[in-house]
Order: sequence, then C-alpha cells, then structure tokens
Amino acid sequence: MTCGSVGLRFRAFLLRLGLSVLLFGFGVAAQADTTRQIQSGDFTIEIGVRGYANLIYHLDCLAGVSSCTQPVFQELWRKNLGLTAEDEVRLEEWSKLRQQAQSVDGADFDQGISSPVPLMAEAGSSWTAVRHAGFLSSTRDALRRSWRPVLDEASVRRHLAVIDRFRPRFQKWWARNEIVATRMLPELEAGLEKARGPELLRQASQFYGAELGERRVFVHLIVQPELRSRQSSAAIVEGHMLVEVQAAENAVDRVPVIIHELAHHVWSRVPKARKAMIVNDMLAAGLDGVAAWNLFDEVQATVIGNMLAGRNVEPPQRFQAMLAQPQSFYADDAIDRGARVTEALFREALMGGSVMDSRFVQAFVAALQRELRAVFDTPMLLLRNAAVNVDDPGSPWVGALVNGVRAWGLWTYNPLGDADFVNALDRFPAFSAAVFVKVDRLGQLEPAAGVLGVRPDELKRALGEAKGVAFIARRSAQAIAVIVVVRDDAAMEPLMAAIPGCALSPGVCARFP
Repeated sequence: MTCGSVGLRFRAFLLRLGLSVLLFGFGVAAQADTTRQIQSGDFTIEIGVRGYANLIYHLDCLAGVSSCTQPVFQELWRKNLGLTAEDEVRLEEWSKLRQQAQSVDGADFDQGISSPVPLMAEAGSSWTAVRHAGFLSSTRDALRRSWRPVLDEASVRRHLAVIDRFRPRFQKWWARNEIVATRMLPELEAGLEKARGPELLRQASQFYGAELGERRVFVHLIVQPELRSRQSSAAIVEGHMLVEVQAAENAVDRVPVIIHELAHHVWSRVPKARKAMIVNDMLAAGLDGVAAWNLFDEVQATVIGNMLAGRNVEPPQRFQAMLAQPQSFYADDAIDRGARVTEALFREALMGGSVMDSRFVQAFVAALQRELRAVFDTPMLLLRNAAVNVDDPGSPWVGALVNGVRAWGLWTYNPLGDADFVNALDRFPAFSAAVFVKVDRLGQLEPAAGVLGVRPDELKRALGEAKGVAFIARRSAQAIAVIVVVRDDAAMEPLMAAIPGCALSPGVCARFP
C-alpha cells in the first residue's frame, strides 16, 4: 500500500510577470542579513534577505526537492557558475539527505478527534525544523547548531559538506545580486503596511481561533537569477514564505499574494478540535457542505489576501478593473467566484472582532450555494479532497484526476480494495472517493464494496458492452464514490474529461462506446 498527498506539503504558485529593463548591481559587496519587521498588536511579519537561505534554496531547487522555477536556477549554474559532473553527484547526495530528513505531513488518520473528514496534521515535524533552520541561520555554525537537535551528526556533516562545495561560487554571485532583494525591502515593507497585512492576519487569527505560538510569520526574499523568465515561484512552509524576486518587478505587486499565502498558514494553525466543530457545522448541508469545506481554505485566503489586502494596496482604478474581470483574483473559477460572494461576510466578521461560529458557517455555505449551484451539482468540488484507489502506485490517472478536477488533497492507495483505503472511508463518512479499475480486475474491489456503496457485479452490469463507464455511487449522505471501469486504458481519458460535468445522480454518469 502507498499513501501520499498531492499538492499538500507545499503551497506554491506561478506569477506571470512582464519583461522590462533589468537593473544590474556592479561590484556590490555582500551584506549582512537584512530584515524588516511590521507589527499589528502582538502579530509580526518579518521580511528577510539572508544569504544562507538563498544558497540552500538554490541547492534544494537544483536537487528537485522544493518548489521553484527550476529551469532558471539550472541555467545559472550550468552556464555561469560552472556546474560539473561531480556537482551533479553531490546534488544527488543532497536530495537523498533532504528526503531522509522528511517526515510525512498531511492528513493524520489517527488524530483521536471525531471528524467526518481527515484534518491536516499540526505543525512540528522534524523536516519543518530542518527547513526553518535553513531559512533563519546566518552562519555555518548557526546552521550546525540548529540542525543538531533534529538530525544525526553524520547527516549534519554531510549537509554542511555539500554546502561548503557550492558556497564559494554562490558567494561570488550573491555579492553582485543580493542588492536585488535588499532594494525591495523598503518598498515591500511600505506595501504590507498600506495593505494592512499584519492587521488582517491578526484579525483572521482571532476569528479562526488559531494558535500561532510566537505570533510571528516570515517572508524570505529569494533572488531569482537575471535570466529571461516571465515566471517566479513562491511557497510557504509553516509560517515561512519563500518568494523569488526579480530585479525588474514592482515589489508592491507581491503584497496581495504574500498575504494570501500567510492566510493559509493562519488557518492551518487552528487546533484540530476546533476545525472538527467547524467541519460538522458546515457538513450539516450534506454534499453542499462538503463542497463548501473543500473550497474554504482557498476562498478565505483569496478574500483576505487578494481582495481585502488588495483593495488597500492597489490603485483604485486597477482594483475596479480586477473586479470587472473574471478570475482576476484566483485562476480557478469556483474559488474566484466564491471569494467575491463572501468578501463582505469575511470583512464584517474580521472588523467586528468576533470568533467564527455556526451562523457564519451557515452564511458562508449559503452564499456559495447561491453562486455555485451548477458546480455543486457535479463531482468537481467533492473530488478535490478525496481517497483514490488504483492498482498501480505509478498510475497516470491520479495525476489526470488532479488536473481534471483541480484537486489538491488526494490520498492514493493500492492495490485495489486495499485495507487502508477501506478503513479510511469507513472512518471518514464525508470523504469522497475515486477508483480506476479495468474490468478484469473488478473482483479485487469486493472488500471495498461496503464503503463505496456499489458491488463489483453491479459495476460490471453497468459497463455492459461499452468500452468504459464512469459510475457514481452515493456512499453516504455526505460523500460519493466515482468509479471508472474500462476494458483498456484508451477509455480512461474521455471518461476523465466527462467527470467534472457529470450529474450527482447515482448510476452511470458517462459512457465510452
């Protein structure tokens, strides 16, 4: 059995940027780490430019163990910084070291809290501690001290040996390019203040009942190599956001997206017991409540970052133009529309200093029901967080499902009828499921018949003489199962394309002749 999450460990996105004249720093000496702090009450956003954070970001990016615009960093090292075959060997070692340091984050099925859906694990993994040390350490000794409590001594030495190999070349490049980020600090600080970013996040923390520890979040500026790229990447790792910046860009344009990502962090720090109460209130609406729950995290972040902060920092004319343009706040239609129809609801709640209760939850669900009725009546939103059963852990249909319904929380199990898959669905009655199976293997689904709500013989009769069918079963009052049965893989693709538009009525929703 394999079980893993898709798109949960790191929240990442691509920003489209126009090309303009690049500003070059000539002969600029490397500076000490530079930070700025912006506060609202006891809540602090710290913006930092740190050399070691940038170096480790390069290594993680080159080794493929983090989210980044990898082709840009690869081009820098291969064309300008003399990447060698031996360097490639050391990057493979770095990748193995980082993988060994990882612990599995995501849904915790033994959480000890009654919830109809899996809830995200709380912070505190050793892998997070390893990454945070890399973000905050200013010296090699500081790295060693920070890593020793969470890594064995041999791993610390091997990490540092790889860093020592790449650091001299990086430092020469950093001395010329650090200024790209340090020049942005004052502008970004002013933008966050104008957006009322810290205040909005403080209000959100109070509203959600989040537990943020020291109530400080971090934004680390990562200088992107000065190459012809229209894209940059950003990711958040439990309160630490890494943002690739380019010399030609306007730092203020990043502010709404930064607040968006930090709003995800605030929501993630709500205790599981409180989240379970919110889930139960939301799921009182049945399938509609599950769809609303699956949208909630992205909708709230879009409202707080792209709309509330954006309205404060954007020129009024530009913000009005964004209001008039569909999907201008989020590229997913359901999330963009969901944010628009709940903006006033969130704004009033945050300004009122209240704590989220069942009345807010009911109003949130009702607003989405009115706006997104057509989408709520399909499997699209129910499958964004779901359990998936396939016969092969490398099945391409998991990725196809991600693309087809824009899923971000899929848990995959194999083989077909896997006991852990059955147990997960039995434990979480509001957790929907997707299964991809060839007709000659239908019998393997027999152990899962009870939790899927349909038996293999029923699926075989539904297939009949067709080459493939997509079948919807109502596995509980709050969840569905979508089972794709085919004679060969050729039928999978057209059926996958049909699933987002299927009606939720039990039975065959799509047939491939």
